[in-house]
Amino acid sequence: MTVIATAGHIDHGKSSLVRALTGINPDRLAEERQRGMTIDLGFAHCTTDSGVDLSFIDVPGHVDFIRNMIAGVSDVDVVVLVVDAAEGWMPQTAEHCDIVSLLGMRDLIVAITKCDRVSSVDVKNVDESVRTELLARGISPVAVIPTSVISGAGIDELRATLVEVINLRHNEHGDVPRMRMYVDRVFTMTGAGTVVTGTLQGEIAVDQPLTVLRTNTEVRVRGMQSHGKAVTSLRGPVRCALNLGGIAVEELNRGDALVVASQWRPTTQCDVHLQVLKSLEHPVNKRGQFILHIGSSDQETRLRVIAGEMIAPGDSGRVRLSFDTPLPLLRGDRFVVRETGRGETIGGGFVLDAHPVTNIAKANSDGTLETYLKERGWVTVHDVWLETGYQCEAIAGEWIASVEHVEQTLHQIREQLTTRGLGLDLAQLTSWEKALIESMEDVVISHGVAQLGTQVPTEEQRVAEIVRDAGVTGPDATALPRDIIRRLVQRGEVYEHDGIAFHSDVLENLRPVLQQLWTHHPDGFSMAALRDATGVTRKYAVPLGTVLDKHGLTRRVGDVRIRGPRW
Repeated sequence: MTVIATAGHIDHGKSSLVRALTGINPDRLAEERQRGMTIDLGFAHCTTDSGVDLSFIDVPGHVDFIRNMIAGVSDVDVVVLVVDAAEGWMPQTAEHCDIVSLLGMRDLIVAITKCDRVSSVDVKNVDESVRTELLARGISPVAVIPTSVISGAGIDELRATLVEVINLRHNEHGDVPRMRMYVDRVFTMTGAGTVVTGTLQGEIAVDQPLTVLRTNTEVRVRGMQSHGKAVTSLRGPVRCALNLGGIAVEELNRGDALVVASQWRPTTQCDVHLQVLKSLEHPVNKRGQFILHIGSSDQETRLRVIAGEMIAPGDSGRVRLSFDTPLPLLRGDRFVVRETGRGETIGGGFVLDAHPVTNIAKANSDGTLETYLKERGWVTVHDVWLETGYQCEAIAGEWIASVEHVEQTLHQIREQLTTRGLGLDLAQLTSWEKALIESMEDVVISHGVAQLGTQVPTEEQRVAEIVRDAGVTGPDATALPRDIIRRLVQRGEVYEHDGIAFHSDVLENLRPVLQQLWTHHPDGFSMAALRDATGVTRKYAVPLGTVLDKHGLTRRVGDVRIRGPRW
């Protein structure tokens, strides 16, 4: 289920629009209804005539409640930006728009409200103004729809557009993310006890044990509801309410993360890509009082620019963030940073490395698996998954390392095997060295001692030729001997992604093609450009782009490829 959030300036009609779409007033607090102003997050839902569920989070528009607004939009992909036809684009329209853009919002629909109060010319002028503002921010709206909750104009069109966007999202197939839910409401119900609400990511079931990450408290899911209906299991993204056992309501706060403890490695430090807003009137550096917003959580953070002293307005750079309360973070998670002294949003971006291991002077985080491995040496594939989300195939046993580390370790092992006539005692080796030796075809192990053998890997040479001859339309690696492919990958002779293998010679032969691509696209070429230049289909283009990154000829930055370290 796709969750939809509103955004926009105060009194532009966000809550009224949600009520017109769902029949539910999202303003749940008595003070909100008395003052006619949204203060905290509101929630509403409905099922359309076509059977599609619409789940809304209504956010406050007043600048004093920007913290609540960020908490509401952090876990959504579809946003309805509400603009009053009489007032047009306003300061909080701009800030809300910047925030949802920084958080990686994928689909934005503009609803021009209160159109019954102005002329058609005024509506047209607001439409053009909004499109101009969005274009300046690099945003292309799905639609700009004039509406009126009084006459009902545009409401059906807006609902139909939301259904169309949601249906397109449901046709996307991806891996189910690990379970995580940031709490946005905490309350108690008679006969039920502690209840929390939030937007669920991943899967959950009744009686499942969860952990409140901030306090490391284990709780149990006694029951759960989604859109007012009791359910026994759920798969996100979806709004839900969880009845928790083993914890009092006073022990929970908005922003607490509920997780399956075995699926996460919490962190209090991360390297990130920070995009500084163009509207900022000063550069960003380590001086200031900063608040980090991730999910519905917010906390003070220390900010240090990597490879520089500051980042100018409109520019981006790498930054290390440090904070006190542990968070369940992965590569790619989105965030916003605000500066409390000036009361302004400075920027946002995405996590590159949720568990940096180098000091800031040597930090080189770029979000790629290759850099992660280079900075760590040998690690288990489970550790890689816990810290990055990458699902890798082990090189030796349960271990994986960068090509450079594998080559270095192999060289050291062979040197020792050559110089030690009595062989190499496995008991004296590290776990990854033992696993690597056990995978070497020309090594014989007897009674815990490894020695060089004389077997010639002719089958290995044959497989390497098959991969080389296939060129940029590499063969199906799963149809080739798994152990041989693994050894070729270890040596850096062959690269594999999504079950397709490419020979390193083929990649090197692409240098003229890559040079021509960068001549035409100096800021980096897209996957579509690589596909067209090599004459392959998307089936091969995506794995080819990935292995070019692994080989080091290219490096992915956002959606484009720039020159890599081996270029």
